[in-house]
Amino acid sequence: TGHVDACGQIEVFEERGKNLYLQIKVPSTHQQYLVDKGCIAVDGCSLTVCDVSESSFAVWLIPHTIAKTSLVDRKVSNRVNLEFDLLAKYVEKLSVPILS
Repeated sequence: TGHVDACGQIEVFEERGKNLYLQIKVPSTHQQYLVDKGCIAVDGCSLTVCDVSESSFAVWLIPHTIAKTSLVDRKVSNRVNLEFDLLAKYVEKLSVPILS
């Protein structure tokens, strides 16, 4: 949607075959929005989340994404803008505590 929720920091950025593997450290305040195969926007580019850990997530950049975005210019330790999955934010907002 074009909003920046937080900034992340690139931890790993390397070629793996024809693709690039990009691992990003995320602030602990936004970790709950990460779901394997969920959506994330990195510097405005919508991507699919994989390899979610306690402090980071990864994405794969395929040749088409590499050719059509400026993400290929990023380096380890660079900061990137992150926008988390909108559905995850709605679910959090609408969650109602279970009464006992």
